[in-house]
Amino acid sequence: MDQDICYFFTDTIYQFKPLLENDDLKRIVINSWKYLADKGLIVVYGYVIMPNHVHLLWNMLEKNGGESPAASFTKHTAHQFRKYLTIKEPKTLQQFSSDKTDRRYQFWKRDPLAIPLNTEDILIQKLITFMLTR
Repeated sequence: MDQDICYFFTDTIYQFKPLLENDDLKRIVINSWKYLADKGLIVVYGYVIMPNHVHLLWNMLEKNGGESPAASFTKHTAHQFRKYLTIKEPKTLQQFSSDKTDRRYQFWKRDPLAIPLNTEDILIQKLITFMLTR
């Protein structure tokens, strides 16, 4: 994703498991976006959190160190999910065990969907859809 372009972004929980039914885990997602916005790295226009995925209308303004805000979001939320589940729901945590060599757990599917929104009309249309979803 390029900077300074508004995107319709969808990130999905690995294997479509309903991890985000838990309100505490939803707060982790929202707090991650808030942190990135407070640092001036993103602008969030709207979002919807579903049980197994998130939709977000956002603009990435600049990188977070050497990585994109999208990468920071997935990395941070994955760490926070692991910490929370280790304490509160260890059985749920085991559902996200990974056999990959670069991680013990995987919470997000690889390659989220990012569609650039080329006009303000499309952005408004998506925002109205988000409002009707709630």
